[in-house]
Amino acid sequence: MTLKFLAEVSEDQLASIDAVMISLAQQQTPFRLEFTGLGQFRGRDSIRVVWIGLAGDLEPLGQLQGQIEQGLVPVGFAAESRPYSPHVTLGQDVVFTQDFREIGHMLGPIAITPVSIDHLTLFKSEQVEGRRVYTPIRRYAFHSS
Repeated sequence: MTLKFLAEVSEDQLASIDAVMISLAQQQTPFRLEFTGLGQFRGRDSIRVVWIGLAGDLEPLGQLQGQIEQGLVPVGFAAESRPYSPHVTLGQDVVFTQDFREIGHMLGPIAITPVSIDHLTLFKSEQVEGRRVYTPIRRYAFHSS
């Protein structure tokens, strides 16, 4: 689940990002999220992203995402103009041989155990041999109540 995509990050920016994320994580208590149906974001001619929707404690998730957006503006990252759509990305630039609705129907209801969100993770994202690889760089634990 991406709360903010940063693109290129300099070493100088990393220290500032740390300060913002540490502060926000210390103010945040854990919350629960549930998984809902399968969905897609379409591109011009293809499915750009396949995702699973989220439900549960969406208010604290939305507040946290907004705080991250605003907190990183002074660090040099423009705020996203599109509204936040809570989801977990399953794949990007996906090509199916069947209609997406048929696939969703065949899969049936989503049966994934709800999860407790108790930290943020900063990931490095890179292309390695034609595949997207995500490497955790920093972890920011939430305040325990």
